Amino acid sequence: MLHAAKVGPGASRPPAGLTARALRLPGPLRRTAFRMAARRPRAAATFGPAVGVTSLGMYSSGWGWAVPLAPLTLIVTVGEVMERPVVHEGRIVARPMLPLTLSFDHAVIDGAPAARFTAALRTLVESADALDDPVM
Repeated sequence: MLHAAKVGPGASRPPAGLTARALRLPGPLRRTAFRMAARRPRAAATFGPAVGVTSLGMYSSGWGWAVPLAPLTLIVTVGEVMERPVVHEGRIVARPMLPLTLSFDHAVIDGAPAARFTAALRTLVESADALDDPVM
């Protein structure tokens, strides 16, 4: 399944609501409508998801970054898992590391909430708490 996603076309979802109507407008009117909506976060959110994920690690080694364009508030760029030297229990050892780059649209979210979100995400990923079975 992962290989099919890597080499094949992405899943298609037909647009609905205002997006479907805006796409039927002539080009100049359509571009103007999307530009106007992009200036208003609440309106831009109706055109698509707020978070995007892209995986550069599937196609190349290393890491990278992406620029969030409306309606995306956040883009997570995932790099390739690579062995990196880290300090573990006072010794330098090779450990698999996954580079993640978070790019925020600062017209929608300020730096302090973005930094708090980044710190919380880092804690969850490093501790793998999200993988634990929920307590019933």
